[in-house]
Amino acid sequence: MSKKYLLLTASYWWWHNSAKDWLKNYLESQWHQVMVFDIVEYIRYSKSTQFFYQIFAEKIPVIWEIIFKTFNTKILNVFLKYSMRFQFSKKFNKQLSQYEPDVVIASYFAYQYLVWDYVEKNGKNFVFWVFVTDNFVSIPWYYDDKYIDKFFVIDSITKANFSKYLVDRSDDIVDTFFPIDSKYFVDKSRLDNKNITLLLSGFKDDFTIKLLEKISEKYFYDKVTIIKWRNNHLYKKLKSHFSNKKFVFTDYVDLKNELKDIDVCITKPGWALVCECIAQDVFVISPFFIKWQEKWNIDLLENYNLGFYTNNVNRIVDFLESGYMEVDMKNFARVKKSESVSRIVESL
Repeated sequence: MSKKYLLLTASYWWWHNSAKDWLKNYLESQWHQVMVFDIVEYIRYSKSTQFFYQIFAEKIPVIWEIIFKTFNTKILNVFLKYSMRFQFSKKFNKQLSQYEPDVVIASYFAYQYLVWDYVEKNGKNFVFWVFVTDNFVSIPWYYDDKYIDKFFVIDSITKANFSKYLVDRSDDIVDTFFPIDSKYFVDKSRLDNKNITLLLSGFKDDFTIKLLEKISEKYFYDKVTIIKWRNNHLYKKLKSHFSNKKFVFTDYVDLKNELKDIDVCITKPGWALVCECIAQDVFVISPFFIKWQEKWNIDLLENYNLGFYTNNVNRIVDFLESGYMEVDMKNFARVKKSESVSRIVESL
């Protein structure tokens, strides 16, 4: 039976929007009606907001740390709750009333404040789910959980941690993995070292040049793909610096369609990308991460031996040359669930 879904996202945070896209595609393929509410569309100067977010998170991480610690307190969540209501409730309540969804799914934490406001004023005639796009449990994800029917989390470790805070609601916390279409899951028989990919976003010049010079001295690999990925300055420098025929430079690729042929991805550990790599048995090496945002993605990788953090060039090259042989492919299966999207929808 066709149902009406309302998906709540924040489009300039990639992982929130990625979760929304996967869910939307699946729901529409099952003939459900889908509407999206994107909070970014209602923020004045949203492009400037996105720019400053990237500056704080990537360039001045200490500021992001202060912001994170501040909002991981109950008193600031009271402020956030009323701030969200003041800015967005009128538009949100109007859309919710007009659409009358059967199910509301949020992939961005602050929406529970808007849902809370709507329900207090109008009553609750829909199911409300929250897809937690972090594997670190912070207060904003569960503060004022009164009207949240289910939480979907990445893995069993996150579920166990979440259950410590919501002791009486452990049955409402479901580990489903990230919502990725089942056709993008690949089970490889073993990890190899022939096809290496670098995503340059956030990479430092000296480190990257040293790493590629070190790799150039070796013979184990067939191809190293270097993707620009929001780092045009370094991309141009590398293209002029290296003439190695095994180095392939490209501005952009639809990575989810390429991961099946990639063995190791060297990248900043963004949440959606990490999960897409796990789904296709791609080992992740992260030379850096955004503190207080991506540290828990590193924890996920290292807890299951699906990747690691290091900015040591020799350690990376040693792994690529021989260390990869020690990776147990069963570790990927412990985390990923190819039926993740359908499990979420069928939870109704």
